[in-house]
Amino acid sequence: MSRAEWNKRLMRTKKGDDGSQLVPEGCDLYQRVYICTHGWKKRKSRSEGSRPKQHIRLTDCPFRFVAQCNLGRGELQVKHGCFMHNHVVSPSAYATYPTFRGVENALVEARTEGMLAVGAKRSRIYDYLLEHDQNVIQVDVDNMPQDQQIQLSTSYVYGYERIW
Repeated sequence: MSRAEWNKRLMRTKKGDDGSQLVPEGCDLYQRVYICTHGWKKRKSRSEGSRPKQHIRLTDCPFRFVAQCNLGRGELQVKHGCFMHNHVVSPSAYATYPTFRGVENALVEARTEGMLAVGAKRSRIYDYLLEHDQNVIQVDVDNMPQDQQIQLSTSYVYGYERIW
């Protein structure tokens, strides 16, 4: 909850009359809720069903807590915590997430970009990455040309080679 929202709610109550409980200007993030990646509930799809989504992460995990700034004591408090997961939490499970996968070695990344530039087959690039112990799957290699195009287009937008 933001400082402005907290102060607005507090002003509607009796505690807000004297102003001692109001959060000052310098503390913008007063309260934040943290939930598990799997903590989202499954929602009804509005699509036509031509390409159904695979909801593998939506397990309605109960893990959550609230971090709140206590200005009187000058500390950060953890409240309303439920610290249990309803799924496996392990490094091997986390390694399958797209945010964790990718090419970590700068030399290997430079070589794969060179392979893409000369038009190498994606299956060969995938084999090369597996030989060098990179955590990728075939879909990541298929997305590499798109990622490279996005990086090039954003470099033009943000002024590196922008000529108007």
